[in-house]
Amino acid sequence: MPKFLLATTAALALWAFAPLVPATPVAADRAFAQGAAPGAEIGDEALRRFAVAALEVQEIGRTWQEAAQQAQTEAEMESLREDAQSQMVEAVENEGLTVDDYNAIVAAAEADPELAARIQALIIEESTTN
Repeated sequence: MPKFLLATTAALALWAFAPLVPATPVAADRAFAQGAAPGAEIGDEALRRFAVAALEVQEIGRTWQEAAQQAQTEAEMESLREDAQSQMVEAVENEGLTVDDYNAIVAAAEADPELAARIQALIIEESTTN
């Protein structure tokens, strides 16, 4: 199940770091964006695409949370969860990333506070310009 969080702009970065689906070891270790070696710096364009996708994922998560509170049955809840997951994947892919790329950036940001700060700044920038 995807992790759903976030209510304020300050918490946007936390939301961005919630993987869409459990990251696989291959996703975290594979070469990312333009064939970079594992552990290599993730480019600014990839981070900007990630920030835009994270904002969309956050909005989908917020909508899911509101709908889930109204769910009457477990089946309805599961249907809502599946719909939200599908929408999140589409939002990530619309930004030119794969879910594995998105999750690899999440993992990298969790391990690197400087990268996390860069992403947080991009998310705040994107949230105020769009």
